[in-house]
Amino acid sequence: MARERIGIAILGAGGIAGAHLQALNTLPEGRLVATCDLDAARARARAEEFGAEHFFTTWEETLACPGVDAVIVCLPNALHRDAVVEAARAGKHVLVEKPMATTLADASAMVEAAEAAGVTLMVGQVLRFYAANRLARQFLREGRIGRPRNLLRRRLGVFHDWVAWAKDPALCGGITLYGFGSHEVDMMLWLTDSRATRVYAEGEQIHPVWRDYDDVSLQMRLANGCMAALQLSTNCAETVWDCLVIGDEGTLAVGSDWVSVNGERTAAPIGPAGGMTAQLAEFLAAINEGREPEASGRQVRDTTMAALEAARRSLASHAVEAVTLE
Repeated sequence: MARERIGIAILGAGGIAGAHLQALNTLPEGRLVATCDLDAARARARAEEFGAEHFFTTWEETLACPGVDAVIVCLPNALHRDAVVEAARAGKHVLVEKPMATTLADASAMVEAAEAAGVTLMVGQVLRFYAANRLARQFLREGRIGRPRNLLRRRLGVFHDWVAWAKDPALCGGITLYGFGSHEVDMMLWLTDSRATRVYAEGEQIHPVWRDYDDVSLQMRLANGCMAALQLSTNCAETVWDCLVIGDEGTLAVGSDWVSVNGERTAAPIGPAGGMTAQLAEFLAAINEGREPEASGRQVRDTTMAALEAARRSLASHAVEAVTLE
């Protein structure tokens, strides 16, 4: 007997919601039931564009809608906790956009609510689903460069405008550390199958638009002994997005669509949907199979969110900070 399709509602119908909905349209395991946005016209437009049966302006209405089994949370970062906790209490599975939250305490509340309700909680760490990153992790696990000893990652470019809420640090958590850093720190820890034990971070506020640090330099010592350095900038006229892992037997480099080991490059095309389709397919499969998904709430809380919390403390203290779950 064919498995019944999972009914999906999307909370927040802004820009990133479109990428999730396009991915959903390609997957037979799920169907869009409802859209939700404070802007009723935008919620209606998304519903009409992607064939949803309902649209709402509150998540309470959305969670009460018959046929909704799971939600995708695409709200401003600081609102993730309340939406996820309420969805879990309503018995809905949740895929929440990155960053998971803007504090470790909020991330913990989300994990606890999902586990108490017995629902799936997954974080949209979409870079884990890029073909190049998955191949790079495979090569590292195979020992192609021996033991990783030094990881260098950069994400640099000019980025001076986005949605209004992202310019409010109270809602965003900081565009550079939590907006971009949630992707990059997650990649560093995921690629190396490790977690950070201590973090040192420095920041500069160069452009006034973000009202927070917009260039950040971060160093981490990982539990596996590797040292790791991350450079983030929204003010660099030269666009750079790269990663190097130096091991005791060679060097691995990762680009957006290739991986190189000691100069031997292997192509790994991104594909038209990036990693969004594979990410959503993993979420739906985890629900159907009753298993923990890749980038589960607990796993992201324990690694990426814990490291970001320590980095935020370090930016304030100008000192090395231990990574803890408290």
